Amino acid sequence: MFNVITDADSVYLRDGDQEIVMWTLDEWREDPKVVLSITAAIRLGYEQGPDAVRAALA
Repeated sequence: MFNVITDADSVYLRDGDQEIVMWTLDEWREDPKVVLSITAAIRLGYEQGPDAVRAALA
């Protein structure tokens, strides 16, 4: 099951208990365009599932 977890300085995309990808606050502070990638990955995960996110990151 695809899900998104956030904490004070990170965004995690997960498939059940398995982490697919993680971004930190430092990454999107350094390059604000990273937020667009995070948003796209979240949308992809909810629309097409965790395997689609993995394939897009490969």
